[in-house]
Amino acid sequence: MNKDFKLLMELQYNFPLSKTPFMEVGERIGLSEDEVIEKVNFYLKNGVIVKIGAQLNYRSLNSDKAALVGVKVDKEKIKSTAKLINEMDGVKHNYLREHERYNVWFTIKSNSIKNIYRRVKKLVEKTDLKDYVVLPTKRVYKLDVKYDLFKGVSWSPPVTDPLNVPSLRQLRVDLNLIQDLECNFEPSREPFKLFSDKHGIEEGEIIDLIKLLRKLGAIRGFGAVLNPERIGFSENAMVMLRVKTGRVEELCVNLVRNYPEITHCVERVIDPAKWKYQTYFMVHAKRKDSIAGIVDEAEKLPSVLEVKPLFSLANLRGRI
Repeated sequence: MNKDFKLLMELQYNFPLSKTPFMEVGERIGLSEDEVIEKVNFYLKNGVIVKIGAQLNYRSLNSDKAALVGVKVDKEKIKSTAKLINEMDGVKHNYLREHERYNVWFTIKSNSIKNIYRRVKKLVEKTDLKDYVVLPTKRVYKLDVKYDLFKGVSWSPPVTDPLNVPSLRQLRVDLNLIQDLECNFEPSREPFKLFSDKHGIEEGEIIDLIKLLRKLGAIRGFGAVLNPERIGFSENAMVMLRVKTGRVEELCVNLVRNYPEITHCVERVIDPAKWKYQTYFMVHAKRKDSIAGIVDEAEKLPSVLEVKPLFSLANLRGRI
């Protein structure tokens, strides 16, 4: 088990950008290259690893907009509503959460905020829902989801997401190559060679490109993405924060720098008549008290007026 944990940690945090990454990972933790590849294939087949590859910053596409949507859904309609949400283009996360008004929360991306509102309106018309809130993204301060298997809580380095991210089009990068690296990376002795043969670019050039895009913020990282439920991280909370006027940026930078357990920290555009929390952060853990401790600390920060944690009750995405 110890070597399995070490392997999953290496694949998340220290994936080698080299021609033989799985051999290098094996050398670090005392496994052969073949043993690493066999284990990684097993993890992928059994859903422990969701994927290995580029973690694209979607702002680099220069056309994607995003929003968090909260919906009030009656208990008897949760299953049918969740199914319709999951069928919408651009939906990534969909959770049932603890909140006295809005209990179903999902994220959605599209090419414009106007189109997001149109899709949400279509959903509420289909389901006869009356009460919902749409919170477009104003600024992302952090988005880096990694799980420390030894600490039992999410953890990632305190790096603030860059304010300005160059578009892949500006950088004249082949979007097909990047999307291929994002979705289709497979464990083998020379995994980058598959992309080299397919796209006609030398392996070394592909690796150098990934390093450059990561430095510029167009790629947030490269490595394994784990399924939290498969590794025992059954708890997560979306912690909403009402902040003193003009202090949101200061607070978010503070949170990102001092609380590495945070996976997301995002400022939202709000409608004060329906929603008063300008920003939120997320933490994942094996135990609820690991999250509660960070919530308690956030309440003590001087610019915070109110903290409201929305703990997850169920993952509605693909599990209904």
